[in-house]
Amino acid sequence: MKRFTILILVLSAIVCSLEGCASMSMTPAEKAAKAEKIASQVRDSLSNWNFTIEADRMYPRRGGARSLSSGYQVIVRDVDFNSHLPYFGEAWNVPYDGGHALTFKSKIIDRSLTQVKPDCYEVKIALRDSEDDYLYTITVFDNGNASILVNCRNRESIRFSGNIKLPYD
Repeated sequence: MKRFTILILVLSAIVCSLEGCASMSMTPAEKAAKAEKIASQVRDSLSNWNFTIEADRMYPRRGGARSLSSGYQVIVRDVDFNSHLPYFGEAWNVPYDGGHALTFKSKIIDRSLTQVKPDCYEVKIALRDSEDDYLYTITVFDNGNASILVNCRNRESIRFSGNIKLPYD
């Protein structure tokens, strides 16, 4: 009787786990609908100039790639720009304490949005603050993946990768 009870419990656990796995898979039509929804949200965010890119890796010109903890991001709200990114690299003409590097708020001087491929957009944003001139080139794909290339006048360029934060998640 004890073996029978254990056998029933094991079989019911297996059946429950298989039912859970079956309900988690998506049909190809559901996957396509979800991908189109994400692509639509990406296009809307970029065209409205209202988006946030969350960085998860950085690629300095010297040395290897490094993973980033959460909280590093670039926020664009119309003409307002907020950069909170780390910096590793050579600097040529910066304040004695190192300055603020890539952590600052500024107004956008010039901006452009270009569709470079059917599933890829390029955003160029020119900025100026008391420390430096910056050109942020942000590449965003329909699936939400993003890349940020930062060119400065007084520092080496640096690249970041991450994802666009979608407003309707």
